[in-house]
Amino acid sequence: MLGKFYGVGIGPGSPDLLTLRAKRVLEAVNVICVPRSATGEHSLARSILEKALTGAAQYLELDFPMVRDKETLHQHWDRAVERIVERLQMGEDVAFATLGDPLLYSTYNYVLSIMQQRFPQVTVETVPGLSSFSAAASLANLSLAEGEEAVAILPVPHDSGHLERVLREFDTVVLMKVADRLGMVLEVLRRLGLMEKAVLVSRAGLPGETVVRDLSSITDAKLGYLSVIIVATRERKGT
Repeated sequence: MLGKFYGVGIGPGSPDLLTLRAKRVLEAVNVICVPRSATGEHSLARSILEKALTGAAQYLELDFPMVRDKETLHQHWDRAVERIVERLQMGEDVAFATLGDPLLYSTYNYVLSIMQQRFPQVTVETVPGLSSFSAAASLANLSLAEGEEAVAILPVPHDSGHLERVLREFDTVVLMKVADRLGMVLEVLRRLGLMEKAVLVSRAGLPGETVVRDLSSITDAKLGYLSVIIVATRERKGT
């Protein structure tokens, strides 16, 4: 008998932001899969769960290299699914734990798609999690949307022109996966006069979390890693 496969969002990082449902599922399954960027590297998801869960969980670490080459990525996604299915075929229930929400810019999306295509007989349940941008907005006490405002949520685009168009079109813009594109984002915000309407939150829910309201004070480009930038592009007059 096949085991059941779960995709579980574990939130932005703080163990106490794990939902009750996620905790229940993760403590009940036989195996918890956690992603890591390279063999032997520290798994952030695992370190969070080791603080949040009771009992001795069995972890299966899956490698997903931080590269853009599609062929390489597909090989690792396929291999991850094969390793998961090996355990499911043993009758074990398996959870794939991922930061934030599993269906929002997560590796789980690719694992789920391959699982559904190649192994449609597997029963899948996805457990939502608190997204990093929700945690970031809460830390900054910043409203994401009011009334009929439109919100865009996207990874920082390669093209500064694309970013500029989004900032002009939407009332609130949430920029994820800032990483090494922080300099380009700051340049666009300066050009559009939006520096004072933007907040950067780094490492939300993790040790060293930082809220930067004066983006002109940023001098360290490394601050872009594990960061979210929220831009409220319009003046809010209240209701």
